Order: sequence, then structure tokens, then C-alpha cells
Amino acid sequence: MFHLLEKRIAEAFASRIETLYHLTAMVQTEQPKQTSFGEFAVPAAFQLARQLKKAPRAIAQELLAGASIEGVAVIEIAGNGYLNVRLDRGYYGASVLSGEGEVTAAPAEKIIVEHTNINPN
Repeated sequence: MFHLLEKRIAEAFASRIETLYHLTAMVQTEQPKQTSFGEFAVPAAFQLARQLKKAPRAIAQELLAGASIEGVAVIEIAGNGYLNVRLDRGYYGASVLSGEGEVTAAPAEKIIVEHTNINPN
């Protein structure tokens, strides 16, 4: 479910960029180092700043205006233009419990797991 929401966020901002600026962009998401910043960070404004010749924070404000994504509680602008995304935990929990999302089968090949401690007592 986590990756499904990540994909949904990236697609929503890519669509927003195409609508606002008539550009096709691959939007990347990152996981912030501090959990207080949310579950995802979108640095798209920094990527567009050079092309649009605008400040990243101004681009972030334009991207944020009218952005609505299912499963997302809050989107905030942080720093000079990062878009921090906080998930709707109720939606996420209900989706996980109901079994929504992608289910991947175990690979058919052999997997070797190594232990890093020489004395695993």
C-alpha cells in the first residue's frame, strides 16, 4: 500500500506540472530523514526552477494550490520548496487491513541470507 500511495503522489504532481506548465516531468519522491517532516518529500520544485526561471518556493506554492490526493492528509511547503506529504493514517490503516494494494509473489529463485555476527548466540 505504501508504494501504491507513493506512485499516486508522483502521478498527481506530474499531472499538475503538465497542467500548469505544459511540461512532462518524472516526479520523484523521497523519504525524509526525520519522520516529523512526513512520510514523503517531493523535490519537484527544485527540478523545475531552472526551466521555469522561478524560485522553487513559488513553484511549490503553485503546485500545492488545488492539489488533492486520495490517501493524503496534508501537504506542506518546507524550506525553499520541498513539498512534505503526510498520509491519512486512517485511510492507510483501513487499506492495509482490507488487503488493498499490490501483492507480490515470492521469487522462484533461491535466496541466501547471511548473518553479520560471527557468534549469533
